[in-house]
Amino acid sequence: QLRLDAYSLASRLSFFLWNAPPDAALLDAAASGELHSPEGRERAVARLLASPRVKDGMRTFFDDMLAFDDFDSLAKDPQVNPTVTAATLAVAREQTLLTLIDHLLEREGDYRDISTTRRTFMSMPLAAVYDLPAPDGWSEFEFDEGSPRAGIMTHVSFLAANSHSVRSSPTLRGKAMRELLLCQHVPEPPPNVDFSKLEDAENAATARDRLQVHNSNPSCAGCHLITDPMGLSLENFDGAGAFRETENGAALEIAGELDGVFYDDVYGLATAMRNHPKLSYCLVNRLYAYGTGGRVSLWRDRDILKYFEDRFVAAEHRLPALLRDIALSSAFSSIRSRDDRIDGVAAVSRAASALRGAT
Repeated sequence: QLRLDAYSLASRLSFFLWNAPPDAALLDAAASGELHSPEGRERAVARLLASPRVKDGMRTFFDDMLAFDDFDSLAKDPQVNPTVTAATLAVAREQTLLTLIDHLLEREGDYRDISTTRRTFMSMPLAAVYDLPAPDGWSEFEFDEGSPRAGIMTHVSFLAANSHSVRSSPTLRGKAMRELLLCQHVPEPPPNVDFSKLEDAENAATARDRLQVHNSNPSCAGCHLITDPMGLSLENFDGAGAFRETENGAALEIAGELDGVFYDDVYGLATAMRNHPKLSYCLVNRLYAYGTGGRVSLWRDRDILKYFEDRFVAAEHRLPALLRDIALSSAFSSIRSRDDRIDGVAAVSRAASALRGAT
């Protein structure tokens, strides 16, 4: 491995934690060599984490992690959802970011609880979608215990972003949960997929009925089996994220299953997500990749990711502790040499050859 020079390390730390260039104090620590001493680097990281600017850095991270850039082009059909404008979608995005920063940094809550928390923020444009009294400006809000709203997956932002312009999409919602929150890859549909059966089912009352027809095609069923059961459990929310009891007059069946865990309702899904072993791992994976500016490698980064995850669990899934561990690690201040990259490619090639020989 090659060690970053002091100024490069200062930049990496500052952009990771503040989403901004290093300030004068951090540059001074780089110039003096303090950043390359364990004590000096620990002091610098503690100062960065104690600053309110860390909220800006984590807002940017979660905005990226949840693919909220898509909100810039997101729109809902005004004939179907007349109350959901571009301004509504903008505040929906802000609601989720405010919730995450409040829960993870202000309260230093358990990261897993983002899947189940009913505590959030409310504003006038959003209140119409949530069918609530309109507050004056942003205010703290908590959904009732019996409410179907639990966790960021039931926020208007997540539900609207992962839907079509005129209706909900169990497949898009399930895919988002798998890929964004659990870091599980969902394959793209085959290029020759036959959508004719789905088109024939357009008059079916519910999304579950439409997808059952579509998934009778074996080439479709494989991928849909890992997305649709989760997404169908969110069908009590329409394409704009508003709650509904029925779809086209038909009752909605929202019981489902997530990787062997069966549940009856939306809160059951939220709890299954909270307890999923990949939820915390996925955050570790994404934060480390975000901080170091590159995609992680299962063969190269497996041990360091396991170390971060173990530390995260020991810290009761508190985000500041994870940020500190990543920022202080030797892996964070290092880059691989060209020879190391070549050796890595060769190792993968040898492993593949051995596998072919064994089969």
